[in-house]
Amino acid sequence: MRKGRGFALLVLAAVAAIGCATTSGKAVADEARWSDRNAQDLIDYSMMLDRAGLDRSAYDVVDLEMALERRDAVAVELSASALFERIARDLSAGATPADDRRRWRMGAPAIEGAGIEAAMTEALTSGRVAEALDAFSPAHAEF
Repeated sequence: MRKGRGFALLVLAAVAAIGCATTSGKAVADEARWSDRNAQDLIDYSMMLDRAGLDRSAYDVVDLEMALERRDAVAVELSASALFERIARDLSAGATPADDRRRWRMGAPAIEGAGIEAAMTEALTSGRVAEALDAFSPAHAEF
């Protein structure tokens, strides 16, 4: 169904090896920074979130677009990192609040904090932002 399945498995293996912690909106490691290209790829990905069952209008990219336009590297880092983390969490665990889930239940997100940061670092160093985020989507076709 999706291209880059081997890459997705590589990202998930890196995520699993790291464990859980919290990034709390922190930028990624010094060696992996948001280039203009990677940030634009993230914006493009967010515009297609409806294909993953998420409401793309819930993911505001205006701050990131403005930071790119101003060439403000710090704002790009913060905005892009926060957006990547939110999309990864929602793809992994769903964006519907538990109280609104009528016929189904999902446990807590299996991947958090350091795992998301590891995937983000891999995405930035490889230039494969979309594939890294796709790895957080459920593998089963009915989700």
